[in-house]
Amino acid sequence: MRKLIAMLLFNFHIPEIRQAWRAGVVCAMTLFVSLYVLKMDSPQWVVLSALVCLQANFGASLKRAKERLTGTLLACAVGLTILYFFPESTLFLVLLLIFGMVVAIYKSTLSYTYSVFSLTIAVVVMSALLFQDAKKIVLLRIEDVTLGIAFGTIGSLLLWPDFARKKFKDDLTLLVQSKELLFSCLIDWLEDKKSVQDFFDQKIVSAQSNQNTRMRMIEMSYEFGSQVLPKKTYEGFVLTQERIHYILLSIFNIVNDYNLKKNTTFIHFFRNELNILKQL
Repeated sequence: MRKLIAMLLFNFHIPEIRQAWRAGVVCAMTLFVSLYVLKMDSPQWVVLSALVCLQANFGASLKRAKERLTGTLLACAVGLTILYFFPESTLFLVLLLIFGMVVAIYKSTLSYTYSVFSLTIAVVVMSALLFQDAKKIVLLRIEDVTLGIAFGTIGSLLLWPDFARKKFKDDLTLLVQSKELLFSCLIDWLEDKKSVQDFFDQKIVSAQSNQNTRMRMIEMSYEFGSQVLPKKTYEGFVLTQERIHYILLSIFNIVNDYNLKKNTTFIHFFRNELNILKQL
């Protein structure tokens, strides 16, 4: 059993194993440089930024690095401006701290840049409330984040690298397969071979496939550059698959909402047309 676990931990053909080793090496190197080369007092913030920017592929790492750096720089600039004009307004700073934390948590699943911006604003305000030299802490925050981003992106490029462009072909295959399965599931539902829940489950898989493919295109643009990537060609194909998804969804909603399955003539015609389309 131990031998099997050891073999698994060194199986670099598994993407998760590569990412785990990548994270471990980056963490160790970041700590070493921060403590023994740069002589930093609080290297944990550098390590945190490095690990946050160390994504599953190089394009995703560049995207996350840009978002984190943009959010941090903007928040520090706004924070320093607030401290300059409202240095003694404790009530205002407390309200801003609460607002920053609420927005950071609310936006965490919507936009990483907005989340980092709001969280950094909260950190700046908290520093002003707890310490006298808040401006120095803000500048150290910029230094820590910038250094961590450098370690994370370089580690993503040099240590067992994965690239978004290598995964894109698989994403396109899954994208088409998910639409075919959704097509088949709709026909089976019309024939009472599948339940409504079965269709909902396949709808989620299809929607996730749409989202994953679009995200991979964004990651690829960071690796190639927007001028090199044939974005229009990819965009047209993905858009076609998304339209198929929403058309099938609309058909399901119309039939289900108006209970058209009772109309056997209509359903027979509808099912035949769908089968013809499926064969095209």
